[in-house]
Amino acid sequence: MVAFFVGVGIGFVLVCAFVIFYYNRLVTLNHRVDNAWSQIDVQLARRASLIPSLVKLIDAPQGDNSTLVTQAEGIYREMQGGTSDRDMLDTQERLNKSIKELVSLAKSGKGGNTVNNIVEEVRDTEDKISYMRQSFNDTVTRYNEALAKFPSSIIANLFHFSPRPALQIDPSLKEL
Repeated sequence: MVAFFVGVGIGFVLVCAFVIFYYNRLVTLNHRVDNAWSQIDVQLARRASLIPSLVKLIDAPQGDNSTLVTQAEGIYREMQGGTSDRDMLDTQERLNKSIKELVSLAKSGKGGNTVNNIVEEVRDTEDKISYMRQSFNDTVTRYNEALAKFPSSIIANLFHFSPRPALQIDPSLKEL
């Protein structure tokens, strides 16, 4: 009888260890996905922060140029106001177009080398965003694979872990 209870106790401890191990693994992977997104968010904010610098380099915007500057500043304020992660990605297409147009306006203005420095900074930021998106998608893939594989899929279902979507690159974001 004692052997039975010892066996049940050992079995219970093993099941608990199994659950704890796989739960902690899923939590770690989930946090890595969040961290990878945060890295993208930092770079997106960096790119948005270049708008005021570009606007300062444009000589007295008039007509359509004035509208463009106003739109770009509005996008910048929208991003500074805090949007959801997915809304931030949607805003990037508009931001990308505004930055391209601001760069061309600034090049025709008083900027000179400063414009070239900002353009180089934009390109550098775009490269970082591209790398961070790739890293994010790799991290999401590892997390989603862990959710789908046995035996962690049991724990995932038990504790309501759900798959995370990978980022799809919008072709317009590649054109800067």
